[in-house]
Amino acid sequence: TVRGAWTLQTGVVHTAAAEEKIGEVLRAKLAGDSAVLEPIGQGVCINTMDESSFSVESSGQIKFMGQPTECALLKFADDLGFNFDTVRSTTPGRSKTTVKDEGKKFDYSSARKMMSWAVKRDEGGYRIYCKGGGEV
Repeated sequence: TVRGAWTLQTGVVHTAAAEEKIGEVLRAKLAGDSAVLEPIGQGVCINTMDESSFSVESSGQIKFMGQPTECALLKFADDLGFNFDTVRSTTPGRSKTTVKDEGKKFDYSSARKMMSWAVKRDEGGYRIYCKGGGEV
């Protein structure tokens, strides 16, 4: 579970209660400012392994699959309003049909202590999303 976040616009934002969702708190505090929310939500959805995901069962129970930290980040992105399946499948360079020609995945390595994805931008060039290990 993600319990805190920091942005230049908001400073530190955290949740006090377990039932609060930091993504919803941050989205409300930023009043839906897409210039801040989109890079965060898209970055999380793009720069996570395909094996990491979650689903909501009919009972309302959340079922996490994959690496626990990545699952927490994907739920955070969902609370911000970003569906990881939609972002992954519609992003040039990240979707299964464009990844070979338009994107590049740099898997996590202990030497780099990070994972990165380079994806094509609509206006030209590339954007690189990076996620570092907790010990960095």
